[in-house]
Amino acid sequence: MIISTILLILAISIFIIHISIPTFYYRYMLSNSKCNLKNNEDLDLDNYPLVSIIIPTYNEEKTIEEKIKDILRQDYEKDKMEIIVVDSASNDNTVNIAKKLNVKVFQQSERRGKANALNYALKNVNGDIVIITDADSSWETLDTIKKAVIYLKKFGGVTCIKKVRNNSIESTYRDLYNVLRLGESCIYSTPIAHGEFLAFRRGLIESFNEEIGADDSSSSHEISLKGERFVAVNDIICSELVPKEGYIHWRIRRAKHLIQHFSRAIRDINKVKDKGYKKILIIEYYIHLINPWLLIIALSLDLISSFLGNIISLFLIFAFFISLLSSQIRTWVIMQFLLAISQIKNFFNKEIVWKKEKK
Repeated sequence: MIISTILLILAISIFIIHISIPTFYYRYMLSNSKCNLKNNEDLDLDNYPLVSIIIPTYNEEKTIEEKIKDILRQDYEKDKMEIIVVDSASNDNTVNIAKKLNVKVFQQSERRGKANALNYALKNVNGDIVIITDADSSWETLDTIKKAVIYLKKFGGVTCIKKVRNNSIESTYRDLYNVLRLGESCIYSTPIAHGEFLAFRRGLIESFNEEIGADDSSSSHEISLKGERFVAVNDIICSELVPKEGYIHWRIRRAKHLIQHFSRAIRDINKVKDKGYKKILIIEYYIHLINPWLLIIALSLDLISSFLGNIISLFLIFAFFISLLSSQIRTWVIMQFLLAISQIKNFFNKEIVWKKEKK
């Protein structure tokens, strides 16, 4: 009985820590997320900067045409847009479709990962501003490029907030996620960027890290290390499709890449000059790499305690499963387990090159 009580106390204590830190962080970021990051300047119609838009592709024949047309519909001078498709050895009709739309197309002979493809394209851009966007994403407004260009007069880099079109779990996760990105941006910088829309001033990123999968987020960190702010803004909105099949594998792959990013970024903690960004980096590292294990440990200890006959432990397990009826709690728990699984899988395969899921 004494052992089961000790295990129960430990389980409750660890669980409280697991819940308290992210909850406090979320509420703190929520209180900061309403700041005004807008640059009230307008574009000089005679001096639109040249914008290079890079679209990395692999077997995107179903989306590439609409993606390019979506960009061309933007309210931005067409002679000031350079659209570049960099294709990683697609075996479908992606390249032919892109060529018919009169954009620059670079073809790689083999797949070496998204970061490698971006580096290949980055050597050939002419724009003062670089925008990277996934082929299967869409931008919500026709002035997306114009807004980004204005923001980049003030900041080193900018990314969107995301909406999910076809998955309730992912949508709930994104609602929480967007608050954190906006709050971090108001404090200084967010260490997480989105491949659906990533814009930065040319010269701030010389190359993307090919050893980790999160090319987008690693670039936001690199920009922040150079003393420039990287922000997510609430008036640049992107939509993404979540895979119809293989959602768990897709989510684990993304989690693996973020874990790689924070494992690498935390090594730079002594190089970070801004105190606010330093705290953000430490807490995000904790949330992604440490906190998930606290939930697993707490549940395991409580389960052992219940097997030893502790009625309170048994009741807490029952209460935990009842709480999963809440979509927010259910989404949180799922993500904790996926983050833990992702850490384990990272030891065996970083998935710098991955199998494309059907969306």
